[in-house]
Amino acid sequence: MLDFLLQRAPEAAPAPAAMASESAVSLSPLVRLIASLNGFSPADILPDSTLAGDLSLDSLGRVELLSAIEQELGVYVDDNLIAPETTVALLEQLVKTSPQQGSGLRFTAWPLHLTTQTVRELANQLVIFPLYHLFWRISVHGHEQLKGLSSPALIAPNHNCGAGHFGLDPVAAWMALPRSLRVRTCIAGAEDDVFGGRLMSFAVRFLANAFPISREGSVRASLEYVGRLLDLRWSVLIFPEGKLTNGGPIQPFKSGIGLLAVETGLPVIPMKIDVEQESLVQGRWWPPRGSYTVHIGAPLRFQAGTPYAEATAAIEAAVKSL
Repeated sequence: MLDFLLQRAPEAAPAPAAMASESAVSLSPLVRLIASLNGFSPADILPDSTLAGDLSLDSLGRVELLSAIEQELGVYVDDNLIAPETTVALLEQLVKTSPQQGSGLRFTAWPLHLTTQTVRELANQLVIFPLYHLFWRISVHGHEQLKGLSSPALIAPNHNCGAGHFGLDPVAAWMALPRSLRVRTCIAGAEDDVFGGRLMSFAVRFLANAFPISREGSVRASLEYVGRLLDLRWSVLIFPEGKLTNGGPIQPFKSGIGLLAVETGLPVIPMKIDVEQESLVQGRWWPPRGSYTVHIGAPLRFQAGTPYAEATAAIEAAVKSL
């Protein structure tokens, strides 16, 4: 399944004979790859053209371009080295100087082991889940929507329940799932926030089966990590908003959820968490117990070839409608 994330590059278009007198840059394989991705004429792709501003390549478009470079040209360009303002000339130089292979993916397997799963479930049932019930009255609606659903699946909740900068809704969404699905679900957490220290990194991997995902920078590595989990038949819970907004409103969804939904063909479970009343944990002194409701919607599926933006918009609308 990693192929859908890392080997989606189209074939390079042959250079027209009329372009024979153009500069070396405009005749390069890189320019042809860019042209095949965004529909530009190679003649319009200049050395000082920027990837985002001039060539309309958003973050996913740039990931797709780097994957095309790796597949077609056999060169691994680290996506941390490119930015929206990167020019074609600079990217040409990176292609010339980058290694033939990447540094590989650091995949953490111990949170998936059966022993870890067993200890995690005991810890959650005896400590974490009772604490949630102590501080919130919890209601869950829509379990019937998941009858007959086989894993893996993508779970897409909103991200509006937290205490300061600390998100409480990853576990809230996770514990709302039926046990058969929850114990085979990993939670995506922001690499620059949730996984900032060793102790916190260990705790969230162990208690919530979380894994790091980049909001900026090495997006390709994050997509590869998700792909590997799906290969192993683990479901993935990911917050499409990309950031926590205590109390809402729901922020625009990132297009990565649309890419995953379309390219994997997996069911996407929309989920909405409504916080009716904050608790002591969130700074409300009285009454100390809050309440929230988790709404689970009918799984969505998208045909191959569906535009990512269209799939993203459909998932966002489904969550908002719950």
